[in-house]
Amino acid sequence: MTEQNTPRLKVFQFHKITRVFEFGGTSNTPEQFEAFVKMIVAAGHVPIVPSDLDKPQGPRPVIISFDDGYHSLHEHALPILLKHRVKALVFLITGYIGRKNVWDLALFGHREQHLNWPEIKAMRRAGIEFGSHTVTHADLTRLSDEQLDDELGRSKEVIEEKIGPIDSISFPFNRTSERVKTAAIKAGYRYGFGGFTNNSFPMAIYKDAVYITDNRRSLRVKLTESPRLVYRYECVKSRIINLFSMTTELVRRYG
Repeated sequence: MTEQNTPRLKVFQFHKITRVFEFGGTSNTPEQFEAFVKMIVAAGHVPIVPSDLDKPQGPRPVIISFDDGYHSLHEHALPILLKHRVKALVFLITGYIGRKNVWDLALFGHREQHLNWPEIKAMRRAGIEFGSHTVTHADLTRLSDEQLDDELGRSKEVIEEKIGPIDSISFPFNRTSERVKTAAIKAGYRYGFGGFTNNSFPMAIYKDAVYITDNRRSLRVKLTESPRLVYRYECVKSRIINLFSMTTELVRRYG
């Protein structure tokens, strides 16, 4: 996939697929997720994964991605993806594989479980592709060069030791910089997902986030980027939710 045609690549960012209500807003119910998958396919989009990007693409490639690698993906998302024969990409936080989420700010004490290695390997066999979401979900732009190299390199090494080569990273909190992108390339990544612009292929590919507040209308806007003004409004909403997610980093640093 070349620079001139990358605007045709749509990437959607999900997190948890669960029936458990959570106040962070970054979840979707299984029913909601399946409705979105059906809409994407019905609109003529072809779900792909990064390993497909070197191949010729049709006019509407789309990547369905999941940040954080929660257990609920194995329980709820995988059956839906297999049912509709849809590819997907999951980004793993290697320091929390098989553990509960203690890196995030938990409201009312609920801690979500992350995928374990047997689940990850089963999903890999089923055709799901994996990438890195670093070791600890730190804001990479705030790390020293040594810490940055460790977060990028060690997470890639751990995943590849378990399930084979990967070439993608999702930058935590969608925050990146030229220094971070350069370090990611040095660590061996070919594709970086994150940032807040639509034209930064291949190392800061924009992701349209899908949250519990989304519906068929808002997803259609994100799919078509039309009406343009409404699409910009949806992007602003996503950025606001993303800013709230940064409280995790503030609590970790100063709490």
